[in-house]
Amino acid sequence: MAQLMEQVRSELVTAQKAQAALKVSVLRNLLAEAKNKEIDLQHELTDEELLTVIRKQVKVLEEAKKMFAAGGRDDLASANQAEIALLGVYLPAEMSEDELKEKVLAVIEAHSEITNVGQLTGMVIRELKDVAESSRIAGMVRTLKAE
Repeated sequence: MAQLMEQVRSELVTAQKAQAALKVSVLRNLLAEAKNKEIDLQHELTDEELLTVIRKQVKVLEEAKKMFAAGGRDDLASANQAEIALLGVYLPAEMSEDELKEKVLAVIEAHSEITNVGQLTGMVIRELKDVAESSRIAGMVRTLKAE
């Protein structure tokens, strides 16, 4: 079983014992999403696949937080921010802009035969999805190809 999944399950038990309602709720939701993904893929999730599930949940929460803030529901926006913080613990630290630029340049140079910016962006995102958010990668590709 994946090490990250074990960590999440262990922290769920700890949160239940500490009666930390929000953390229990967030971790149960994460485990439910992970189980759905396991059913779809028909195998236990690897750490990388679980990270993808976590990133997806964080993205959904970020979007909801923006909508709540735009609608004047700061209470719900702050609740979403708390959930994002709890899930963020499991995500690896994002790399700096300079490091990201270096990696993106390396991938672009390795695939110099691709001239279509859309195809190139997709290629770079596939190769670097584990080290940075896809919107950051896409922005970096657009910036570098405009130069």
